[in-house]
Amino acid sequence: MRGAAVAVVAALLEAYPAAAQLSKQGGLLALHLAARHGSSADVLAQLLAVYPAAARQREMQSCMLPLHIAAANRADDAAVRALLAAHPDGASEPDERGMLPLHLAAIYHAPPGAVGALLQAYPEGAATLRLTLTLTLASNQTLTLILTLTLTLTLTLTLTLTLTLTLTLTLTLP
Repeated sequence: MRGAAVAVVAALLEAYPAAAQLSKQGGLLALHLAARHGSSADVLAQLLAVYPAAARQREMQSCMLPLHIAAANRADDAAVRALLAAHPDGASEPDERGMLPLHLAAIYHAPPGAVGALLQAYPEGAATLRLTLTLTLASNQTLTLILTLTLTLTLTLTLTLTLTLTLTLTLTLP
């Protein structure tokens, strides 16, 4: 069994509702931890009922919303839908690396229902691709290339193709 039991979370929140607002080092709330550890949609809903703003709060290290964390940890579709219901725009918000929850769900092989829920919430996310390549050179210098590709197709009487390429180059010298 993954995640916390519904009855345990309900009892804890009844005894101390402010626990849902307490953050650990790095800005982790109970909702972030529940999403990371595969808690059920019912547990997520209980935490959100006590502190709805948690769905919009990013943890500090990677700037991930609870939705990103759930997607990266292969949450089921019910859990993803509970987080989307609390913060629908979260599906379109990238983390600090530019990754959308949909990207994380695809990379970490989330269940098809969860991927489908994220696609339904933000279909445009499927048209965005972000690639990061980090190379360590022989002189111990680091070269990081970040490519963000967005493909937009517009069909009218003519075909318009827009390709946006963002290149960030970071060079660290000793």
